Amino acid sequence: MRRPAVAVLAVVLGVSMLGITACQRKVRVETGTKYVCTYGENLGSDVKQIEVPASEAGKYSVTTKTITCSRHQRAESLYLHAQAAIEAGDLAAAKKDLEAILKLDSSFRKAPSQLADIQKGKKPEPDLAPVSNSPGRNGPSGEQTSPAQPPGGSSPGMDAYRDMVPDVIVGFTAETISAEDLSLTRAYVPADKSRYDQLVVMVQQCGSPAGAKRVLGTDIKAAYPASGADATVSGLSGYFGANGQGFAVLSLVNGDVLVTLELHATGAKPKDLRSELERLSGTILD
Repeated sequence: MRRPAVAVLAVVLGVSMLGITACQRKVRVETGTKYVCTYGENLGSDVKQIEVPASEAGKYSVTTKTITCSRHQRAESLYLHAQAAIEAGDLAAAKKDLEAILKLDSSFRKAPSQLADIQKGKKPEPDLAPVSNSPGRNGPSGEQTSPAQPPGGSSPGMDAYRDMVPDVIVGFTAETISAEDLSLTRAYVPADKSRYDQLVVMVQQCGSPAGAKRVLGTDIKAAYPASGADATVSGLSGYFGANGQGFAVLSLVNGDVLVTLELHATGAKPKDLRSELERLSGTILD
């Protein structure tokens, strides 16, 4: 039995309409995360453009997250030391720390005014507010910004990396650990200060090996450009470098974690501290 022409046309049109429905219009959208330092600096992004069905475009967006870069973590550590020194009346030690801070960030918290007071022979008031309340951590309306996760995923918690900032390193006195959501920092004072007077160990959770390499490339290498060279310790790859303020650094990618050791040179040149940094990092990582 033959179908009427109208029925055949309806079937054809129905198939055609189904084809149109199944083939949705596509649009290009941006997705990913922009990263900024808690102190306002742009740290890069992993934002990219992708093509998706128009009906799914609302699922994608660009977010901005805040982390503390290693340079400002160093400034925070020095700032805590400076405040303790001011409170104890050791203005010579405080002056040294404040000068080092201003080389990292010329407007860091109250460091400029405190240093100015010391230079005038006055004892400044110590800043006892927690570092977590420092300028740059609050949003434009004063709300506290939530901890950011670096590219590649969320942090499993920094307790897992506690052994990388050990209580005991032979020949050093350990100071208090400075802990944040995605980092641990600890300073150590050597018994012998003839070559260097401070060791700082910092562990940053970067979410993925790619994230750790990104921080190494965009942050560490930029902050320590002198005598820059690739390095390998305990099977881990990384970077050795120095800067003009007497600091030498060795930074190693350990999975999704970046482990950074920094020495401040006294009797030695920063570039000559590489072997010592390799020895110390081997002690921590082995």
